[in-house]
Amino acid sequence: MIVRLLTFLCLTASLAIAQTDVAPSEDFTATDLAAYLAQAQGTNPELQAYQFRYEAAKARIPQASALPDPMFQVTHFVEAIQTRTGPQENAFVLSQRVPWFGKLSSRENAASAEAEALFYAFQNRQLTLARAVALAYYEYAYTGEAIGITNESLHLLQKLDSVTEERVRAGGKLNTLLRLKVETGLVSDKLLSLEQKRAVQSASLRKLLGLEPGPELPFPQMGRQGDAESLRQGDLKTGRLGESDNLSPTPPIPPSPLPPVDGDGDRDRVTGRVGEWNTSVDPIAIMRTMEANNPELAMLQRQVASAEARREIARLEQYPDFTVGLNYIQVGDPTVNPTTPDAGQDPWGFTVAVNLPIWFPKYNAAKAEALAHQRASESAYADRLNAMKAEVSASVALLNDANRRLALYGGDLLPLARQSVDISRSSYEADDEDILDLIETERALLDLQLLHQRAATDARQQRIVLQTLANEPIAGTFEATTAEP
Repeated sequence: MIVRLLTFLCLTASLAIAQTDVAPSEDFTATDLAAYLAQAQGTNPELQAYQFRYEAAKARIPQASALPDPMFQVTHFVEAIQTRTGPQENAFVLSQRVPWFGKLSSRENAASAEAEALFYAFQNRQLTLARAVALAYYEYAYTGEAIGITNESLHLLQKLDSVTEERVRAGGKLNTLLRLKVETGLVSDKLLSLEQKRAVQSASLRKLLGLEPGPELPFPQMGRQGDAESLRQGDLKTGRLGESDNLSPTPPIPPSPLPPVDGDGDRDRVTGRVGEWNTSVDPIAIMRTMEANNPELAMLQRQVASAEARREIARLEQYPDFTVGLNYIQVGDPTVNPTTPDAGQDPWGFTVAVNLPIWFPKYNAAKAEALAHQRASESAYADRLNAMKAEVSASVALLNDANRRLALYGGDLLPLARQSVDISRSSYEADDEDILDLIETERALLDLQLLHQRAATDARQQRIVLQTLANEPIAGTFEATTAEP
């Protein structure tokens, strides 16, 4: 009874601890990327599965390098064999098989390489999860900004509604009010679509964070300043990506740990003009960093090393193994010839045996199989390296384009569009401009604001892609595991 009570109390305590390790889904109200990454890394069960696979593979290393179990054989003679020195009653044999030189070390190398490959697979899964969370986080932030911008545009149109109705009552054109109603309806429809998009994105994020289905997550507050300080590029020599953008004060985009551009502020290296961005990032430097640090490539390299060790094992299989042994025979009382020299003494002996590897077609086939596996692993590494280099080139091009658009919209077009809206609104209120001109300028401003936020989101997402490819820390806090899990 006491044992059952203690067991129940232990299970209850374990459940309580497990429940406190992961915060309830409705309590997750963080809006910064670092909190998202920490939540995902702490609750994702797939990461735990990768860790346990690595631990299992690591436990195979001492097994692979160990000698086979020794054999102990006992023979009891039901009918004793009568010899000159007496009847043989029991025989004992202790033997140990010893593999050919290099077989055990090759097996250990293969098991070690396989364990390291699983560790790098665990690392790669960490980065893959962090990349998925960060990309979804920034896309969710864009939706929040789009909802805010569209809401502002809708409120401005609704304010114009009362002014236009007064004019219609005073004898103005009814068509003006109808066009305004149509535009207001279109903007309202866009806002409702964005709200539905929010629900879908929130559900996807909750899954990545390991949260149960629940209320929509709060939006990250990214801001909409769009000045020339945002999304500075990185060091062109090292290929690092530079500081993060500063589009909003609450909270700021988490700063990248990568160094900023050399020089004074945002002074362009080519023209020397402050406020213009150098959108050149060296993809070759990023590729070199990726080849040195990316865990997926390291995993594939360890698979190649494992295949090489397996090939050496196949080559050594054609050599014999040794078996050494010790024999001991128990002799009974000598009743037939008790006076014989050494009568009644137990004999013992030392034996050595080798197996005969004569089935050469089998060993040749094993070597051909191991060579094919090695070449397959090398081809898989080369293919993945080429694919990742292409991904770096594409991501750098997309990052440069996003920075160009961000500079164009935030530095040139948005101020002009706001000025145009102010002039059109004043002219319309003074009855000097048609409603269509005002609607057109409002629509142009809305589109530019959304395009500006889209460019900022694209730049943030491409920076995340490059950071994960190069295995650089994300948000200043998360980086893939570098020590054993």
